[in-house]
Amino acid sequence: MLTAAPTRRQWALLLPTLLLAVVLAASACTTSPPKRLPPPPADETPVWLMGDSLGWATAAHMRPLPYTAAVGGAGFTSGAPVLVMDHTVEALDEHDDPTHILVLAGVNDIKPGITTQDIIDGMVLVESEIASRGITTVWVAQPAWVHANGLGPVADWVNSRPGSIDCRNHAGTSWDGVHPADYGPFADCIDAALVDMGIIWTNDPPLGG
Repeated sequence: MLTAAPTRRQWALLLPTLLLAVVLAASACTTSPPKRLPPPPADETPVWLMGDSLGWATAAHMRPLPYTAAVGGAGFTSGAPVLVMDHTVEALDEHDDPTHILVLAGVNDIKPGITTQDIIDGMVLVESEIASRGITTVWVAQPAWVHANGLGPVADWVNSRPGSIDCRNHAGTSWDGVHPADYGPFADCIDAALVDMGIIWTNDPPLGG
């Protein structure tokens, strides 16, 4: 049995209900991003972590939480849109100095015309600036996945620095070729290394992936 099509007035009455249904359906299909804990106050934290987005997210999974002002896209050369040097110096000028700064970056420097020596030279400048303030740099080798070959010599340089940390074997798989699918094991490995070096004194379980 055929029914008459809704009139214009009926459509006007139905439209708000239909729009609400669409909004509710869209909301139900959208997963909210996980909440990130804010970094602790810089002036109360003896250990900082500087670097790129991988550094920021790694810091958020460490226990105890280090202070971080890491910036997505950061690197050590003109190949990166943001310089690790810039946000590190800015944070140091604004806060009391920490005792140690972990530095984790490098993948954003992999660009045409940028050599591995360019990256290393930029890292040397960062280390020199940190050392000039009486602070110890703790280099962390960055897992690279799709850029592993390009960052190989950079990782070798990192591992040549006193007190460096190499937890790349704990980074697991990557969801995009640059960032770990689960930061927990990687952050936990860094925590354990810091405990072994006497930089931190507790090693609670990581915050999870």
